[in-house]
Amino acid sequence: MTNIHDIAKASGYSVGTVSRVLNNEKYVAKETRVAILKTIHQYHYVPNQIARSLSNGKTLTFGVVVPDVLQTFYNELIRGATTRAFAENYNVVLLPSAYSAATERHYLELLRRRMYDGLIFASHALPLKELAPYLPDSRIVICHDPGTFKIPAVYASREASYHQALHWLRSQTSEPIGLILGRDIQVSATSQATVAAYQDVFHHAPLPA
Repeated sequence: MTNIHDIAKASGYSVGTVSRVLNNEKYVAKETRVAILKTIHQYHYVPNQIARSLSNGKTLTFGVVVPDVLQTFYNELIRGATTRAFAENYNVVLLPSAYSAATERHYLELLRRRMYDGLIFASHALPLKELAPYLPDSRIVICHDPGTFKIPAVYASREASYHQALHWLRSQTSEPIGLILGRDIQVSATSQATVAAYQDVFHHAPLPA
């Protein structure tokens, strides 16, 4: 099986130069890059991703932890993450958790073992304090408001949208307006925010079904 040393010998360049071309790094002359790529093509050489990960400490893969792959919101998040990742030559692994804290702990352990370069947590079955031990050595981004907890986060403030939608509904009818919540208010931040907006707009709690 052809290896990087074979490509270096056949092309007449050093292993380091071949490696820079394989990793699409800068500071390689155009003629050199073309010659090495031609040799790679001739020898049908495919880099060993595991060996590359061991040598540079990167898997070029990150995981996206989502609680439910069927919800449209998470589909849009995954689409955005993969679009950006592919542009940077990264791979994305979808990691469904079904709101299971045990499953999310398992993904954290895989991160600790360097199975991924980082994790995006769109689910938060785990309290943030459980993510803290992994932060000094790992890249973790969450998708909800961390409050005063210091952790990278990207999130949208949805409360204004909830208020706008409920104000519009109130203007359209005098009939009672009900809520259908995806998860129990005791465990879901989204359900809590929705109910809080309802109470602000209608000045009473949602009526029981």
